[in-house]
Amino acid sequence: MSQEELTLKAIKPRQRRFYQSVLGCKVNRYDAELLRASLLESGYKETDKPEEADILFIHSCVVTHKAERDVRRLSNRFYRARKPGALIVLTGCLLPSISLREHVDYSGSLLEVSSLLGIELKKSTKHQRRARAVVKVQEGCGFRCSYCIVPKVRDGPRSRPLDDIVREIEELLDGGHREIVLTGTQIGDWGKEFGLNLIDLLQKVASLPHDFRVRISSLLPLHLTDEIISLLEEKNDKFVPHLHIPIQSGSQKVLKDMRRPYNISLVRSVLDKLFNEIPDISIGTDIIAGFPTEENEDFNDTVNLIKDYPFSYLHVFEYSKRPMTEAEKLSQIPRDIVKERVEKLLELGVQKRREYAERFVGRKLSCLIEHFEENTAVGTTENYLRILFERNGKEIGDIVDVIATGIIGTPTSGPPIVQGRLEIKG
Repeated sequence: MSQEELTLKAIKPRQRRFYQSVLGCKVNRYDAELLRASLLESGYKETDKPEEADILFIHSCVVTHKAERDVRRLSNRFYRARKPGALIVLTGCLLPSISLREHVDYSGSLLEVSSLLGIELKKSTKHQRRARAVVKVQEGCGFRCSYCIVPKVRDGPRSRPLDDIVREIEELLDGGHREIVLTGTQIGDWGKEFGLNLIDLLQKVASLPHDFRVRISSLLPLHLTDEIISLLEEKNDKFVPHLHIPIQSGSQKVLKDMRRPYNISLVRSVLDKLFNEIPDISIGTDIIAGFPTEENEDFNDTVNLIKDYPFSYLHVFEYSKRPMTEAEKLSQIPRDIVKERVEKLLELGVQKRREYAERFVGRKLSCLIEHFEENTAVGTTENYLRILFERNGKEIGDIVDVIATGIIGTPTSGPPIVQGRLEIKG
């Protein structure tokens, strides 16, 4: 066992304080909540001040060079701010280049970290902080997209057993949660090891008797079957009309060069079906600008795809050359051209957010209250609008009807923000 491992193993829970910082996706957020609950159950204390912590955790992301840079900056900041004897632990997506560095005392998987700390990884509803809970159903990816480093830094695809997932959801619902977000690296692949598929999981969750709603995290076009689409129709009272579909490009040539597991014909077919059958559905997408083989015509194909459909938001990423990937060897597009394309997509994303939000001004929306800012309630509607309204005696976790009265903001990331007022019944 290394000196770093011995040092980590020597930490005892009594009066030990921890601090966590989470970068990246919902999988990391789930892991951070799992670690938090497990540490608290084992006697650790949480602090919101890094300089007070005995152990500082970084849940890392290395999907882009900017994400990796953020990990490095954060570890450096923690190193400068930590008190004598405090340890910095790196988990999440790990690259060899940022694993055991001078500013990190230990790096490893969540399972390795928990083992060395002598704690059992177990969710506890009494330590959950939100009305909305993220539940990881799967992790890892079996696809080999030419630009993506995730399969290199996380293990292959693994699904959680159905009973395990259902048990966690039931505990969360019993604990007062009203919305469950199903997440994973590639949740459309859930269940293959068990001879099951995602629809089996979704139907089981839908059959639970509690009063709650379900939000499905990111799904590829090839995983959006007719059965899944039917679950999202308004007649179903569990699944909300919101999907995130990472398309990445509107160009067939670029999708092929990216080695994405679908073509543009399938993308358009799925979008047509969703928007026709569920007219008010909120659909967001990921777009990569500046992939090495993206020519002007390819970029225009992407712009036209976005213009052709009423997307509610875009997540725009500048192509990032990642080590150990196929695309790393390709000639890169000049940075000024990439920046120009990113800016154009960001502007289009703001326009799409506003157009989508405007459709709901004056309409009644179902909203889950998540937190308060003084006397203002802040929540999320079923169709993924952020809405602010007067608290009026309501509590976190309440699902209320709110009339959207106007648009507050259309940021370049995240959902549109609207103003609302509670519907007064009777």
